[in-house]
Amino acid sequence: MFLAYVGALALTAAQFYTVVKRIGVPSLVGTMGGASLWLNVHIALSLTGVLAGLLHSGFPFRFPYAEPFDKGFAALTTWVLVVVTGSGVFGRYLWKHLSAMRRPFRFWKIFHIAATVSLFGLGIAHVILA
Repeated sequence: MFLAYVGALALTAAQFYTVVKRIGVPSLVGTMGGASLWLNVHIALSLTGVLAGLLHSGFPFRFPYAEPFDKGFAALTTWVLVVVTGSGVFGRYLWKHLSAMRRPFRFWKIFHIAATVSLFGLGIAHVILA
């Protein structure tokens, strides 16, 4: 249960990057360390949350969630966590290495945000119904 709390808190804290980036006051964002610092914090907290969440689900020793719809919200939440993580890694790669992909990047961003919202919704449902 401890890993579930660590994962949930880390993933929630990682969302402060979105808040800092969207403040809309560049001088305030600059005094808070800048968007790149907050992106690094976002990545570190997200990876901590993913690791804790996957260990909480039994991965890699006993992973009963091979089927996403088999164990209710627990399995589906785990798989959406994997999708959001993969999406984040892919988006970071696009932004950093493929400057020609900056325009399609906004489509990725919409997907990543929607997947993240889905993850939090499923996580809340998993906690309530578990």
